[in-house]
Formats: sequence, structure tokens, C-alpha cells
Amino acid sequence: RQHVKPFERAVIAFFARLFRAAAPEAVRGYVTGGGTEATLHALWLARSVHPDGIVYYSAAAHSSVEKAINILAVRSVRVAADQCGEIDYEDLTRQLDVRRVAPPIVVATAGAIMTEAVDDVRRITAILDQLAIGRRYIYVDAALAGIPLALIDPGQRRGFDFADGADAIAVSGHKFLGTPLPCAVALVKAGHYNRLAARSAYNSSARGMLCTVSVVPTITCHV
Repeated sequence: RQHVKPFERAVIAFFARLFRAAAPEAVRGYVTGGGTEATLHALWLARSVHPDGIVYYSAAAHSSVEKAINILAVRSVRVAADQCGEIDYEDLTRQLDVRRVAPPIVVATAGAIMTEAVDDVRRITAILDQLAIGRRYIYVDAALAGIPLALIDPGQRRGFDFADGADAIAVSGHKFLGTPLPCAVALVKAGHYNRLAARSAYNSSARGMLCTVSVVPTITCHV
């Protein structure tokens, strides 16, 4: 029978390799209708994993981050950004330090919309380690710059992918690849997703709360 599932799985496996996942099967995800949906999915999953979590996001983060925070009704802290649009790591440290009891859900941006600034996930991870914060979740909004960043030697760029400490990554299709219809790819470490996924009897697929219409006219859920 005809189904887009094999194509979607191939897309997820491709980006899992591109963003240096431990193995393609170590990442779950799906093709979304755009970056906003990918961000909503990532933060919904983070809230599900850490119901008492607090979202930390940069003043330069995409507006979809605040939109997702409002929809999901999660607690949040807006962190300062420098003049180039990169997150202020000192302010992030201060904000995390006074709220250590609640697990942080940190939103990093790989390609700020106006300046293309990149928040360094390696530095964010080091801050969390320094503060001895074990329960954590780092989401990287790499909609704009994720693909070109992945093509740079890791020693020459800011950290942003799974090997650098990300728990979830979103990348846009239409912004860099120029797909004919708006879309994005939402990726998350399988360990987080598998804890929450249910099984769909009608297609034998693991699914979460969100589904989407794929770039071809077939409704598809998480694969």
C-alpha cells in the first residue's frame, strides 16, 4: 500500500546523522507543518518529561517560542541577549542559580532571525554541570542555520547538535533547502519520546499528542 512513512523515516534518519545522534535509531521525530509546530512539539514534550520545569529562552528567540509557552501554560524566564543576538550566558547562569529546584528547559537558538547568532549548547551544558543541575532539557531551534552549521567542522563552530548536548532539535525545510511548501523536521532523543508515546492500532506506529499534515497530502503521525 502507498504510504509516506518510509520517506519520513528516511528524512529523520538523514537529519539524525547530520546532527550527530549516537545512531539513527537514537532519535525519533516527524516532518511538521513548519518551525512553530516543531517548537510547540519540543516544548510540549519537555513539559511532559518535566512537568515542574521552567523554560529559559533568549530575548532574541523566535516569537514562536513565546507562543508555545503561552499555549502550553508553562512557567518561563526570559534571558538577556547580547548586541549580536546571542544568549547572555552570565544572565542565564544567574537565572538558573536562583531556581535550581525546578528542572530547566533551555531553548537555544541556532540562527537568530535578525542576526543569525548561535547560542552555544556546549557552554549551556557546562553551566548546567557547574550548577549541578541533573534534570534538564535543551531544545535547539535550528530552523534557520541548522543545516549550514552541520556542514562546518565541529572544531570551527558553536555547539548546537546532539553530540554537543541537545535533547531536541528543529530545522526548517523551506528556509535553507527551499522546499516548495513550508515544513520543518522535529527531532528528539528517543529516550524522552519513548517514555510518552502510545501505540496507534490502525497503523502500528508510536504516536504522541501532535500530528501534522505532511508535505504530501497524507496525514502522518510520529514515526
